[in-house]
Amino acid sequence: SAASDVYKRQLYGQARQKVASELAAGNDVFVYTEAEQAFWKEKASNVQTPVEYGYAGGWLDFFDMSAFLIFALIVCAIACAGVFNTEYRERTDAVLLSTKLGKSKLGSAKVIASVIVASVVYLVMLVVLLGVPLVFFGTEGASLPLQLRELSNTYNLSLGAAVMLICVVGYLVMLGLLGITLLLSSKMRSSMGILAIIAAIVIVPMMMSNLHNNIANHILFLFPYLALDANNFFDMVSYSIGPLVAEYPVVLAIFYAALFVVGTVLSRRWFSKHQVA
Repeated sequence: SAASDVYKRQLYGQARQKVASELAAGNDVFVYTEAEQAFWKEKASNVQTPVEYGYAGGWLDFFDMSAFLIFALIVCAIACAGVFNTEYRERTDAVLLSTKLGKSKLGSAKVIASVIVASVVYLVMLVVLLGVPLVFFGTEGASLPLQLRELSNTYNLSLGAAVMLICVVGYLVMLGLLGITLLLSSKMRSSMGILAIIAAIVIVPMMMSNLHNNIANHILFLFPYLALDANNFFDMVSYSIGPLVAEYPVVLAIFYAALFVVGTVLSRRWFSKHQVA
């Protein structure tokens, strides 16, 4: 009916106005550049309307629990903290690194084993956090839009695609933290020292959601806990260099993939070049 059409236009107009107001005035956490404002307004304009409504209890429940993936990261760090430094403490490095393939293959084998263990831990945690809600509340609604969580959301994704994106980026976050863990393990003899550093990386940001500085907040949001929170993941969080703007999930994927590559490459090199006693 005509009245229904008018109501829909007003409703979606208010949603777009909310986006525009936040971009223009900024919020308590970020200040948006002109390029970022244009970027998010374009994303908002590409959201399909009218929004399709329906039941999606299982999928929506995962968004409230995604931050618990942080426990998988902690377990991975605990499991892999001694990958390299155990050889230093037990003085087996002198034997292993002096073998025919010790310097050329052992480091790579340890990295591969660590990735396998960490991947299994992450998968088990993911099965629990995603599988349990889907079993109890059903798998219906995967194709419904992300705007069911918040009408003003600017991501043109279905709930199923949004959940899969969190899972994939979360896996990269885990790999990035694994890269840091292996790097520390190749340099430090104390596993407790390594775990203390990882714990600081994981736990300290839980106590800080706003540093009241635009640059500091952009750095803060790269830490794992905030990165795995779906409320941040699909919010209007972006990083810009001049006219180039990248949304939060893209930045996280690149950042943690780079951490993993750098961490594993350097850890293998430092381990193979370790001077045995």
